[in-house]
Amino acid sequence: DVFHLALPPLRERRGDVLPLARFFLERFASRMGKPLRRFSPEAEQILHRYSYPGNVRELRNLIERAVILEAGSEVGAPSIVITAGQAPAPVPEGGGSFFTLDCGPNGAPPTLVDLERAYIVRLLDYAGGNRTQVARLLGVSYPTVAKKISDYGIPTERGR
Repeated sequence: DVFHLALPPLRERRGDVLPLARFFLERFASRMGKPLRRFSPEAEQILHRYSYPGNVRELRNLIERAVILEAGSEVGAPSIVITAGQAPAPVPEGGGSFFTLDCGPNGAPPTLVDLERAYIVRLLDYAGGNRTQVARLLGVSYPTVAKKISDYGIPTERGR
């Protein structure tokens, strides 16, 4: 507890994803005696666009799984298996808008309730329905998110 290092999450450091992935690829390929040396361009796109809710550990596990699955000389897109349900929506290059909400009747701006509900729905889509991840992204407790989902009548995977 001598030094505290504050690092932003991997999803905010997109430039670190591929160098870390290449490091893990080299490490696991060597360990498993496989001739893998690179990722296909499609695999690199998947790696770059994913949000990594599990941070660097998730990237490490993703690459280890890809090395185990891959039989060729490069890691292809089919070997990049994202297991947390469906992959979250890709992050647009250069930022972009997370969601949009139209004005109500007569051009009235949306209410705070409308904004909060829409934001929670979008975060659920982004996190592949993982309510724990939504709570982390919002900086609130899981029970708070569960209550909001219930209060707003937001359908979840179990309810569909």
